Amino acid sequence: PLPVARLAREPLCLLSTEFATRLQIDAYFADRGVVPQVTVEANSISALLASVRGGTLTTVLPDAITREHRDVHAVPLVPPLPTRTVVALVRATAYHSVAAQAFTRMLEEIAQEID
Repeated sequence: PLPVARLAREPLCLLSTEFATRLQIDAYFADRGVVPQVTVEANSISALLASVRGGTLTTVLPDAITREHRDVHAVPLVPPLPTRTVVALVRATAYHSVAAQAFTRMLEEIAQEID
């Protein structure tokens, strides 16, 4: 694990500030009094991964991304980044197709497995 204060000494490539993920990363650093060295900003995860693969830059991305790309090394941060929450919203009084109902049931089953 890498202390977040140590990460502040690394040149970073991060998503641009239009992304919610970047705003969460910025808040994470700010909450810990860390000023990151943002060297490159990009508007795609592919560009960030290419920057990491091709040089000495480091990035901060959700863990799910690292599981999909085995050619980069994931280093957990201490303290860890906050967990992101996802919700599905449906209008209770609207018509729900059979497919939408099946999708909702599938989401509920997955949620129960995670809990």
